[in-house]
Amino acid sequence: FCNSPANPILLCWVIDVSLEDGVVRLVETKRMPASTSWLSYCWGKTQIITTTKSTLAAYLEPIPIDVFLNTFRDAVLFTRRLGIWYIWIDPLCIIQDSRRDWDTESTKMSGIYSNACLTIAATHSHDGHGGLFRPAPDIHLTGSTPPGEEYMLFFRKRIDHHHGAILTARETGHATIDHYTLLARSWVYQERMLSTQVLHFGYHELW
Repeated sequence: FCNSPANPILLCWVIDVSLEDGVVRLVETKRMPASTSWLSYCWGKTQIITTTKSTLAAYLEPIPIDVFLNTFRDAVLFTRRLGIWYIWIDPLCIIQDSRRDWDTESTKMSGIYSNACLTIAATHSHDGHGGLFRPAPDIHLTGSTPPGEEYMLFFRKRIDHHHGAILTARETGHATIDHYTLLARSWVYQERMLSTQVLHFGYHELW
């Protein structure tokens, strides 16, 4: 499924998800070629784990994924299930209090999107707690036919397919923007335009 350039050159730091279950670690890539996924999400107001000069050494060792918020943890596990061994998540893969790292890596941001094998978009999540997945319980009805044969019907609510645009409640009859928080962020536009493939984890479905 990966249509990105063959063996794209990675940025300086990526998260290695190929370790045993339950841990990951930050690795310096030495600009080696490898396939990677990339996470697009909303920071929100929640404190997010970040790489700084003081935490860098610790993050080069195995990190329990339990310390990650739901969105990061889901993205790591999903990437691993796809057989991709690296993921790029901005607060971890840029040293946040290093002007030198910001100056170096920010100039290559377009390459992150265009060279990533897959951009994982946490489209419905308001912040790092939202995760990629939402429970979608089935609704079921039971009864019996006139001859007395029992039956059980399973169904789900009508799915809102307005995932291509941010629409107002007046236009759609419901607040679509609440379902697709990520698409309301202007800086996400470049991610969507430059990425070769984007998988949106929406309020009701994937697309």
